Amino acid sequence: MPGRAPARHAAANPRRLATVRRASGRQYHHLFETGGAPGACADDLARYPRTLAADSSLCDRLGVDVIFAPSVEEMYPSKPQCTVAVGPIADHLCGRYRPGHFQGVATIVLKLLQIVQPDRAYFGEKDAQQLAIVRRLVADFNVAAHIVGVPTVREADGLAVSSRNARLSPEERQSATALYRALQFADRQICDGATDAGSVTHAAASTIPDNPLLKLEYLEIVDPDDMQPVSTIAGPCVLPAHCGSGPPA
Repeated sequence: MPGRAPARHAAANPRRLATVRRASGRQYHHLFETGGAPGACADDLARYPRTLAADSSLCDRLGVDVIFAPSVEEMYPSKPQCTVAVGPIADHLCGRYRPGHFQGVATIVLKLLQIVQPDRAYFGEKDAQQLAIVRRLVADFNVAAHIVGVPTVREADGLAVSSRNARLSPEERQSATALYRALQFADRQICDGATDAGSVTHAAASTIPDNPLLKLEYLEIVDPDDMQPVSTIAGPCVLPAHCGSGPPA
C-alpha cells in the first residue's frame, strides 16, 4: 500500500498550495490535515482563518485523496491532563513572545501523527522554530514519520505569504518588507565570507528603519537543529527574524 503524505496546514493560500504540491509530487496517497492547538496562544488561534471549503476545492484539484479535519471537540473531548513539554529549543525567539505556544503545537502534532501515522509530513520552513521542534519531537518520541521542510513562499516584494501577514494594514504591509531586505543583507554578508554572527545580525538589524509600525523583536543566527544562537558562522545556520508589525506572527 502506498504511503500517506499529510500536508499539515489549513487555509488555502500559495504557501499551503506549495506544501500540497510538494506532497503531490510523490507516488503516495495524499492526506491534507487541518487542525489547531488549543491552549497555545488562544487569541491568535481564534483569529486564524478557517477555510475548509476552499481547502477542499484546492485539494480536489491537486488530487489529494483524503482530508482529515477533526473538530476541536473530537481532538480534545476533555481537557488534556498530559501534554508535551518542550525544552530549550522553544525558550527564545518566537517562544519568548508566545509562552506555551510550542507546548500546544508539540502536543497537537504528536496527537495527529499518532492518529494518521504518515510516512512523510510536510511543514513550512517559514516557521523555522516550529519545524525544528517537530523534527526533534519525532526523534525523541520515535515517531515513524519523515518530516519534510517546504521552502518559504514569498510575495513579489519578498514578504512571506502568511495568513497573519494578510491581516496587516496597507501601511503595516508596506513597512514589513524591510524585514526581508534585512535578511537579504545578512545573507549577502554570509555569502561574502562573514563569520562573526553578532556583527552580521547587528548590521542587518541596522538596515530596518526606525518606524513605529515596525518593532524588531528578534533577528538571530541560530543552529538549525536546536535553534540556539551561534557566535561563529562555521556551517549551516538559520536566520529567524520577526517584527511586531500588526498582529503577532
